[in-house]
Amino acid sequence: MVTDGLRRWGWPALCALALAGVVGLAGCRSQSLGGVSEWCDNGVDDDDDGLVDCDDEDCANDPRCDEYQVCGDGVATAWEECDISDMRGMTCADLVPGTSGTLLCSAECTYNTAACGGGVSCNNGIREFGEACDCGTDLATLPLGCTDVNGGANANCDSDCQRIDLCGDGIVSGAEQCDCGVDPGQVPPGCSDVNGAPDGECDEVCEWSNGGCEGDLWDLCDPLGPLSCCPDEWGHATRCASLGSEDFYCLRECSTTVDCFWSNQCWAGLGGICYPAVCGPGYPYDEISSFCEVDGGGPGWCAPVFDRTNPDDDQYGVCVESGTLTHGDACQPHPDLLYQDRTVAGCALGFCLQTANPSVGICRQLCDWEAAYDAAIYGLSGEILPCPAGANCINFARLDATTGVRTGDTSYCLERGSMNHPHSATTCSVITGQLLADPTTLCSEDVPGGRCHVMQLSSGDLTNGTLVGVCSATSAPNRALWEVCDPSTDTCPQGAACRPEDFFAASPAGPTRCLPLCDAQFHTNAGDCAALGAGNPAATCQSLSERFAPTDESPTRLGLCALP
Repeated sequence: MVTDGLRRWGWPALCALALAGVVGLAGCRSQSLGGVSEWCDNGVDDDDDGLVDCDDEDCANDPRCDEYQVCGDGVATAWEECDISDMRGMTCADLVPGTSGTLLCSAECTYNTAACGGGVSCNNGIREFGEACDCGTDLATLPLGCTDVNGGANANCDSDCQRIDLCGDGIVSGAEQCDCGVDPGQVPPGCSDVNGAPDGECDEVCEWSNGGCEGDLWDLCDPLGPLSCCPDEWGHATRCASLGSEDFYCLRECSTTVDCFWSNQCWAGLGGICYPAVCGPGYPYDEISSFCEVDGGGPGWCAPVFDRTNPDDDQYGVCVESGTLTHGDACQPHPDLLYQDRTVAGCALGFCLQTANPSVGICRQLCDWEAAYDAAIYGLSGEILPCPAGANCINFARLDATTGVRTGDTSYCLERGSMNHPHSATTCSVITGQLLADPTTLCSEDVPGGRCHVMQLSSGDLTNGTLVGVCSATSAPNRALWEVCDPSTDTCPQGAACRPEDFFAASPAGPTRCLPLCDAQFHTNAGDCAALGAGNPAATCQSLSERFAPTDESPTRLGLCALP
């Protein structure tokens, strides 16, 4: 479902975006690994550690402190332990208890205790306080992680017990982005394989094999993590951004809507991020299955994509922007309707339906089954997107027999024909048997022995919950309306179904009869239930979904004339 985060921002989400560099927002804290935090621009020692703003190591990665942190200028600031001769007042004794000597500062502005003596014995093969490493002088007893004795030709530790950057030792150091080692038996934590392995994260020169990224489009991500989001499959940059909730996702960056996918627009409120052009209640286009327009893009059709999950849910959709290919044209399918890149030709007011060949698709125009049905059967007029000549509107949805909720409620145009042929079917009214494309013709006239069948999607679902069915041949009816029937052997007439006569009771126990189908919205147009019920005045028309969810705010129109 679409959340309120699409319409309004929360302060924590904005701060997270600010720290990730997505938006500029003063006053957001930079988080340290320990959870202690310092405001980096308010002149106050917020965490009471004696360091203010950019002097505090909590602000080491804050962009506002970039110019303030200059290693080699002789002034120790922010994350620097020291800078040339500025040791921040520290001595050898402070860092290595019991030692004396001269505390040095490395070229990376970190403490170097190599000249501190009297308490640590470098070269004894035991890493002691103040030593970055100690591989000793005996090749036969090299400590774990050492590649040679201190200062040796292949050493990763020098004679002063300071680390030498050595790609392949399994320890990230210096300029290395990663280091998963070269020994399959000692792969460091966080690595799935050794450096340079086909499926490994780290290459032979200790750089990320995927360019330093790990999140694909719409993957969950961490805006403060070490890895960034990877470019999408078309090479466009993505960014770890929030949609106004606690979760962050890898989303495509944009400056205008033309930078986005078909049916997406550039949301400035999200910091220049491509997001589906949502339509439905509370949005500029609040009618599902009606015309819409992508901001800065072109006209489209509001397709109900976001399913309802509860009876009291609103139905939301996405403005499927109109491309250049027409209904029936060959197209390039994409597994996700919402993320077809604009460099690929899009379908006009529809989508690319994949065929048996995964790389070949065919354009299918969207439609509104209710508008098409009401125009054909009742002669009602309205905002109708007519299907092209030779095609008719069909609906594929699922009516959950437990919750009563109709999901996957999407309609599109299909060529008239037999369901035995790929991508074709003749649609009709399940009540009257009239064809939607030609209401003057009945299924029985179009197909010998034909009837309009309620679409049975699977054994676990009742129907697709609409009044639109499929015309196909069937056995001749042998039972009349309201006559007792056996659902496994008998055939009811057009517009009827073999169900318990007290179908709407809490626990139906009555005999099964050929109950008339009805339109729960316009049931008087389909005939009075009392009359169709063989003189039973108690028979009423109710929606099938109301049988399972009496409070459903969007009940299905397909109903039954049955006893309560």
